[in-house]
Amino acid sequence: MTRHIELIDEEWASTRHSDSPEQQINRDERMEAEQLNTISNQLQDLAARSAELRRYL
Repeated sequence: MTRHIELIDEEWASTRHSDSPEQQINRDERMEAEQLNTISNQLQDLAARSAELRRYL
């Protein structure tokens, strides 16, 4: 996850000055959505692994 966010941050830093405010907002929203999806996926994975551990114990 950390590497994914770093890549997004680097992409954002390299292009943010050439974009209009509307383009920057759209990119920021897309970046936020990608980060939220990543967090959501990690939480789902954690919940599944937690349920498996409960069954094991």
